[in-house]
Amino acid sequence: MMGQAGENWPAQNAGLYINVENTDITFQKALEHHASMVMPVEDKEYGRSGGIMDPQGNTWWITQV
Repeated sequence: MMGQAGENWPAQNAGLYINVENTDITFQKALEHHASMVMPVEDKEYGRSGGIMDPQGNTWWITQV
């Protein structure tokens, strides 16, 4: 994903979008391995999705379609 940095979304190392079998389980495992929540898991029009930031500063958008 690419876009302009701004006040609400500062420049980041990388933004990755991944499709998984179960968003809730993957999201929880990421938090258990020292990721921090960027956006909670929610049902969206495109699937169940949430965002985390890993300890290296990369943002992962975890989505189940």
